[in-house]
Amino acid sequence: MPTWNRRAVLWGSAGLAMVGCIPKTPVQTASSPTSVAVAGVLAGRRDTVHALPEGVWRRLDKALTARKLVPSVLPMSTVRDPLSKRRGTPQRLDWLAENSGGAEALMLVELEAFYDTQIQGRMRWTVRGSLSIGPTDAPEKSLQRPVQTAVFLQFLHQAEADAALEAATTIERVAGRLLDDWLRART
Repeated sequence: MPTWNRRAVLWGSAGLAMVGCIPKTPVQTASSPTSVAVAGVLAGRRDTVHALPEGVWRRLDKALTARKLVPSVLPMSTVRDPLSKRRGTPQRLDWLAENSGGAEALMLVELEAFYDTQIQGRMRWTVRGSLSIGPTDAPEKSLQRPVQTAVFLQFLHQAEADAALEAATTIERVAGRLLDDWLRART
């Protein structure tokens, strides 16, 4: 076991301070503003799909606009029935491509949230799903990234939307990596 003296502590502190100075990788940006048709669904206990919470939309909008992508969100009233009937991602992407309204790209966010267990008085939920982005004229060439995270909710009455909202930061991070990879592949 190493002995901790003043010199070791100072060098360790200096090393940690230098790690904080490492520059972050800049986000990839499109060469020109690109319109993206965005649809999102949240599945839960029932067979129907629900709208994503507003907080998740804000995080996705932030990830898109930081990369010069101009999102146009399809309203839930438009996508509820078609996406409820189509369970597979390829079928949903095909429908989205047909109904993208002239957008250059399409993005589909599919999430599901379910209750796992109770741990120390808090309810553990799992939020999982996938995020896809691709060209409107070739939805079969879409890139896809899975997302899965556990969140803890405090109250019994909280449901799928609250769990998805709690996972919004993780969803934004996965969306950012997906968008960076897609933009890098386009150049």
